Amino acid sequence: MLKLIKYEFRKNRTLLLTILGIIAALEAYFLISAHLAEKYRLLDAFSEATQKTEINLAVSMSLLAAASFGTAMAVFVMGVVGYSRELNQKTSYLIFMTPNSTMSMVGSKLLFTLLTGVGFAGLLLGLAAADFPIFSDAIGSEWRGYYNLLDIFMTSNDLSLTGALLTIAFYVCVVFLSIISTVSVAYFAITLSATFMRGKKGHALVSVAMFLLLSWGISRLTSLIMPDDVYDILRSTSDLMRVMAPQGLLDVVVLVLSLLSCAWMLKKRVDL
Repeated sequence: MLKLIKYEFRKNRTLLLTILGIIAALEAYFLISAHLAEKYRLLDAFSEATQKTEINLAVSMSLLAAASFGTAMAVFVMGVVGYSRELNQKTSYLIFMTPNSTMSMVGSKLLFTLLTGVGFAGLLLGLAAADFPIFSDAIGSEWRGYYNLLDIFMTSNDLSLTGALLTIAFYVCVVFLSIISTVSVAYFAITLSATFMRGKKGHALVSVAMFLLLSWGISRLTSLIMPDDVYDILRSTSDLMRVMAPQGLLDVVVLVLSLLSCAWMLKKRVDL
């Protein structure tokens, strides 16, 4: 399976390098903006130049945040489109003629998508951790006062800044798990369309409809297993883990079932 994963990385290296290039360019924009913001703030904190550099700093941070969601979508599209191409183009069937089990083939593609997502997530989180001290130095010590003021305001209204941050972390985890689950469901629909439904009238539309229906069903099931007061009970990391455990288990089940189903369909009927 390791060779299959290496093949996936080589096949998608152009897109991966493009994503890395975009992230590097946005990070350079942030670093330059932070340097200029700190420089002009020390000269004159209320000058027009200082305000412009602070605007650039805010824009650069917003673009980095947007790049995080864009990267997640790119990983999703890359995995789904690549798998669909291999099943629907005759020239791509060579991979299925190699001495590898169908389970290894599909598993390597899902594992590649997972590893790519985790890799980019780790990179972006690492950049965020490294950029925060730079950002705080660029705008000065004022940010601490704003942080404390916001914490006091939220506490007086029975809210918690820690809970708010954990809620953000909750959303990030939900999005990541949903992407992996959605990719596996998309693989199932694509495999069904390219094997048992190949050549049948409207097979592509049926496949898309099945993907949407399964995704909707999983979403509904997720909403049922999530507690109604999820945003009120997020007070610590242990609370976050406890809330995320049911959805994590559901996504693992969906992933395994999709993997087994795809491997079975490919083994039973790959129309060469």
